[in-house]
Amino acid sequence: MAITPIQRITSNTSTVFGAANRAAAIAGVLTGMGGNTVNVSGAYPNWPSLAKYTNDNSTFSGVADPQTVWTSNPPVAGQTQGFAVRSNTVTLAVPRPLFVLSVAVFADNAHTLEIQSYVAGSLNQYSIITNLGVELMDGPLPLNSSFTTDAVRPYNWQNLRYYSVLASTEEVIEQPIDIFFVFSFEGVNYDTNQGINTAGLSFVANIYGSGILIPS
Repeated sequence: MAITPIQRITSNTSTVFGAANRAAAIAGVLTGMGGNTVNVSGAYPNWPSLAKYTNDNSTFSGVADPQTVWTSNPPVAGQTQGFAVRSNTVTLAVPRPLFVLSVAVFADNAHTLEIQSYVAGSLNQYSIITNLGVELMDGPLPLNSSFTTDAVRPYNWQNLRYYSVLASTEEVIEQPIDIFFVFSFEGVNYDTNQGINTAGLSFVANIYGSGILIPS
C-alpha cells in the first residue's frame, strides 16, 4: 500500500494548549480549545532550535519551524505544566491501516511525551492501535533536580530528543472510522536559586499513513 504524508505538527501558540497537567491539557484539545501558550523562543540565547533544512524538498516543507512555547513568560520556577496538540482527522479505510509517527523535542528543563489516538465522534480513546500510549521520559523529573542530578554541565536541556514508531491496528477494521492523534507533554521547569530561570518546549511531529483517507 502507498504511504501518504498526513501532517506535520510544529509547536506554536495557535495550536498548543497548556494547562496545569497533562490530563487537563488533553481535555482542552479534545473539547476544541485553541492554543493558549506564549512564544518564548530565544528566551535563553544558548537554547538549541529545531529547524528544517534550508532546501527541504519534503511534502511538509511549507510548514513553519517550531516556536518554543510555555504557559507564561516569565515562567514560574519549580513548576510542571501540561501541553497538548491534536492532529487532523483521518479515516481508517482498510482492514489493517499503518502509521509512522516521528517526533523531535527540545525542553528546558525536562519533559515526558505520550502519543494517543482518539475517535473523532465520541472523543473516546482508540486504544486498539499498537505502540501508542507509552510515556517517554526525558531526563530527571523532580523539581529539585537542578540541585541534585542535573546540577552540572552538560545539562538535560541540552539534549534534543527524537522518536519514531510504527503503529497499526490490532483488530481488523470492518467499517471506516475517523480518528486523530494527540501529542501530549508534561514540561518540567526546575527550581533554582539563580537569577535566570527559563522554561520552554519545542517540537515537530510528522505523521504518515497507509490504508487511510484524508477528509477534504
